Amino acid sequence: MLVTRKILVCLDGSEMDETLLSFASFIMQSSPAEEIYFMQVIANLSEIAGLNLKKLDDEALKTRQSEIEALTKEKVEPGNAKVIAVVKKGHPFKEVLRFLESKSIDVVISGNKKKAKGSGVFNMRLARRAPCSLIVIPENHSPSLTKLLIPIDFSLHSQLALEYGVFISKSNDFKVEIICQNVYQVPTGYHYSGKSFAEFGEIMKENSKKEYDAWVSEINTENAPIKVEFTLDDKDDFGKAIRDVAMGENVSGILVGAKGRTAASALFIGSTAEKLIQAIDYLPLTIVRQKGANASVLESLREL
Repeated sequence: MLVTRKILVCLDGSEMDETLLSFASFIMQSSPAEEIYFMQVIANLSEIAGLNLKKLDDEALKTRQSEIEALTKEKVEPGNAKVIAVVKKGHPFKEVLRFLESKSIDVVISGNKKKAKGSGVFNMRLARRAPCSLIVIPENHSPSLTKLLIPIDFSLHSQLALEYGVFISKSNDFKVEIICQNVYQVPTGYHYSGKSFAEFGEIMKENSKKEYDAWVSEINTENAPIKVEFTLDDKDDFGKAIRDVAMGENVSGILVGAKGRTAASALFIGSTAEKLIQAIDYLPLTIVRQKGANASVLESLREL
């Protein structure tokens, strides 16, 4: 079962922090989280300058921690959760990964700055290696919560995403509508059946409907408001198919299940999640992962 007791918000001292603080305050009004950490990783001046600047480093840590504590006190309404400011020295990605494991974080929240160099790389790496769920927030986003879009392929990963969506809707008195979208294609070689593209498309749609009915019947949706969309991807552009429905339905965010890791394979989040990270840059995108499904963070760090 997915839980959300501990949340980490990744800050970087830029204007993006305002958006993240606003989003954190918004979700905490209905979140059962017990602890929410606001963390920034700053450069190790001693390593950069090649000098013994430990005293200067320590002062920078204390100064930034005080600034974050003041910001969160002013900007964040944490509900019943304890707010904790954290400042670390070193490599941002490595320090965040270590913190996720050491504190057993359930959800990590990061910003997506369209114009900022490197932010997309950081989020993609987090999506691939974080041992928990990830929420990516676009810059200047104004938080709202009316509809959630969940791309589904009838897998266990999609089930996790739907269960998380139901949890969010329930936490908001079922006022949040869930839209499940299945994107299907007509297979190559359909013409050998003697049917047209449109005719075979209808066959694939009916198959998807039957598969959805069987899949969703095994999930406890708790009477959450759910509707399903079946979309034919005739342009071989999965991201566009999702984006079109997201824009047409004016959804508040997208949830997608991530694949985990086996001992013998490389870590991956699945083509669905990866394509959405690249295609959706104006909505909050949640990569839903069962905590602990990945290999250990220490193992991941050794691969960097």
